[in-house]
Amino acid sequence: MYSELDAKSLNFEPIYKYYKPSELVEKEYDSRNCVSIQNENFCTIRSQRIHDISKSNQNSLSQSDSLNILRENLRQKCIWNLHQSEPLIYWKYMIGFYDMCVKTKMFNEKCSNEVKYFIKTLHSYSKIYR
Repeated sequence: MYSELDAKSLNFEPIYKYYKPSELVEKEYDSRNCVSIQNENFCTIRSQRIHDISKSNQNSLSQSDSLNILRENLRQKCIWNLHQSEPLIYWKYMIGFYDMCVKTKMFNEKCSNEVKYFIKTLHSYSKIYR
């Protein structure tokens, strides 16, 4: 059914929640909850609810888990920004990330790179056999 949709006719933009240090109240800011990418800092609030993680697991999230989720959110936002003209690349990544990383609880760069490699291989394969 979704193959019949014209992806360009949909008006969609993903929303990712992160903070700049200047947006945080002093008591919420902890530099250990921030990552720096291209000289820009992005932060998470450790107690922030994350929709993919159940409430029972929320309290057991470690700082590194929160940072890996923040990094992944930034990767996904970057993929969206780079491929808005080809939104199926973003959706293939999201489905691949869910299947390969979320289900195995591997929120890390290694898993993300495996998904990107898999999608790149699929994309090359589909160009050959069109």
